[in-house]
Amino acid sequence: MTIKLREMIPTHLDLLKENYNSNIIEETIESINQIWLQGKQEVNGWKKVDDFHVTTYYVGRDEDKTSHELYKNFQPDIEIPVEIVALVIVPNKIVTGICFPEHDVANRCPHVTLMVNGWKPAMSNSLLEESCTRGTKSPFTEHYEELKLNGKIKEGQD
Repeated sequence: MTIKLREMIPTHLDLLKENYNSNIIEETIESINQIWLQGKQEVNGWKKVDDFHVTTYYVGRDEDKTSHELYKNFQPDIEIPVEIVALVIVPNKIVTGICFPEHDVANRCPHVTLMVNGWKPAMSNSLLEESCTRGTKSPFTEHYEELKLNGKIKEGQD
């Protein structure tokens, strides 16, 4: 999989730091920058996920899921370009990239888990579903839908 992080991501991290001035956000952003921009392996418990991927269909131990079309048509190791259009960051826990690949995905919120610090990568599913797709009670539902339709959020709404 080819992952493309938008060039503006560092700018968005700077805006986050500026608008939500706190030690935990500043430390999280510094750790992200050291790992992504300086190539460090681990910083303050943060590390990149070993296997960047978009889960197209999760079977686990549920044998009933093997009759689904996505399972039947699965092709391992195919390369699909993936553009991360937004980041969801839980300070000191996880960094998840929202994406909408041109490939069938059963997951309600397609994503790539980028970094973890204490949380398992699978937590990205719950994080995105709870914060982006649970109707009007979710803090980012409107932004997520806009990303899905337009690939970006209106200027000034980062």
